[in-house]
Amino acid sequence: MPTTERAIYRSSNGDQWYLVEEPGSERIFVRHQPNRASGGQSSLVEVADFLSEGHGPQHEALLRLLGNVQMDWTVELHPDDSDDAKMIDLPNFEAVLACIKEHKEKGFPGTLGVHARVQPTDEERAAVIVAGGMPMWADHGLGSD
Repeated sequence: MPTTERAIYRSSNGDQWYLVEEPGSERIFVRHQPNRASGGQSSLVEVADFLSEGHGPQHEALLRLLGNVQMDWTVELHPDDSDDAKMIDLPNFEAVLACIKEHKEKGFPGTLGVHARVQPTDEERAAVIVAGGMPMWADHGLGSD
């Protein structure tokens, strides 16, 4: 199966961003193709990583594009020293774990809560806890009898 790419955004300086779907999986990435003056070397990052790095027009364009994709998971970034929380909607569980990992590695000082619009498995609950997040779905994953 070939990789599927959809254009996300093209800046005035010629940089381009694409949404890349990995064949045979639910994983999606963002590919940045810089202009020639910047070296032109493309890079590939997870969607969660891309969305957590800023709020530029390329990020807004991706969010508009993803509006057509069901976002089943949300990571809530709640700093210890603030009542303000940031919500990051994500399309799949792998993106959730990548988001938690990135914020833990950067030393995020607060709670990384995870909300689900799907019924998480016990394994997903355990993976969230092991990664350093806090399950915040309705039953908190307390088993599925």
